[in-house]
Amino acid sequence: MSLERRIEAILFTRDEAVSEALLAQALDVSEDAVRAALEALAARYEASAMMLVQLAGGWRLQLRPAFFPAVAAFAEAQPVRFSRAFWETL
Repeated sequence: MSLERRIEAILFTRDEAVSEALLAQALDVSEDAVRAALEALAARYEASAMMLVQLAGGWRLQLRPAFFPAVAAFAEAQPVRFSRAFWETL
């Protein structure tokens, strides 16, 4: 697996930004290698509904704002389903 794809998998599972240092440590590579992989990922996501953004705390994948209305419409069309355990706690 390429470094780029491993970083993508990690970022896809995180809600918060992940620092270059933490990615480098977790993947046992240099921060320079992480930075290069992140730049390649950002370029790959330029034609996607998702984008890779750099924040103060690190990097994260997020939806492009232009797609918010479609996601909101989908969320409204889907009824909320609660588990049996949820109802039993009420």
